[in-house]
Amino acid sequence: LQSGIMHRGLLILCLGLLAGQVLSEDEAPAAVPKVVTLQDVSVKIEAADGSKLFSKSGAQPSTLLPGSQIAPEHTLLVTLGVKVDGQNDKPQQVFLSFKHKKSGVTAYAVGKAKDGVYTLTATSSLIEKQIGQLAGEYQVSLLVGDPKIAQGINWALGTVELVLPSSTDTPNVRTAFAQPVNNLKPTITHLFRQPDKRPPAVVSLVFAALVFLPLVATIGYVLFGIGINFNGWPKDATTGLYALLFHGLIAAMLGLYLLFWLRWNLAQTLPVALVLGCALALVGHKTLSGLATERLGRDAKKD
Repeated sequence: LQSGIMHRGLLILCLGLLAGQVLSEDEAPAAVPKVVTLQDVSVKIEAADGSKLFSKSGAQPSTLLPGSQIAPEHTLLVTLGVKVDGQNDKPQQVFLSFKHKKSGVTAYAVGKAKDGVYTLTATSSLIEKQIGQLAGEYQVSLLVGDPKIAQGINWALGTVELVLPSSTDTPNVRTAFAQPVNNLKPTITHLFRQPDKRPPAVVSLVFAALVFLPLVATIGYVLFGIGINFNGWPKDATTGLYALLFHGLIAAMLGLYLLFWLRWNLAQTLPVALVLGCALALVGHKTLSGLATERLGRDAKKD
């Protein structure tokens, strides 16, 4: 009975917390849309030497561009300050759009902010890179947008006439999917240093023979100078087997050295060398123990 009362109490408590959370969410104030305003809007057209050909300031929605001509050597500059609810702000989108009146295609110039002032720069080459060599009249608009503001700004600043030495009637729109690649770097061809001149093969063979000459001389001296006999070979069959295995392991170790020199690496050679070395030490101990036992036996018979 008591556990049932506790379960009901916990259930009522959870339902109360859930209802309180829902009510608090309903009573939370909705985000108030912010208002964006533009200040100190100025439009200039400058020549290549920096001299001003046209300059005008104004406020929205006045027309600031009355059909001025822009030649390839001219630059259109638009400066402005942006405030959101009376405070300086940096909206996510500040653009100039250039819409060709005849074809309807549009090019854009992106604004850059510095010290609270946006500067938008446009030239004929900028427009040409986006839509091709389209001369004629363009509708220029200032676009400002941000998710936190109530309504973006689309201000028609006026019109300009783009004057080009050569023009086409059809646009050449370059999108992200059809963008000519012009920033490819040249292919790097690696040139390795030419190997130094080497002596003829005969010289190498002569020096190799000189290296093996001491080994050949040692083997010849042992075979023909001292002579080989098997007087020290153990008489006991078990010790003889150990001696034969001992010499076989020495030959295997020498073969392992040769294999390491010709084909294997150190990681492949070390495990095999460890196994052969342990076997060689064990078998060598058994062989020497057997030989010592035989020698002690012969000495005891002589006494």
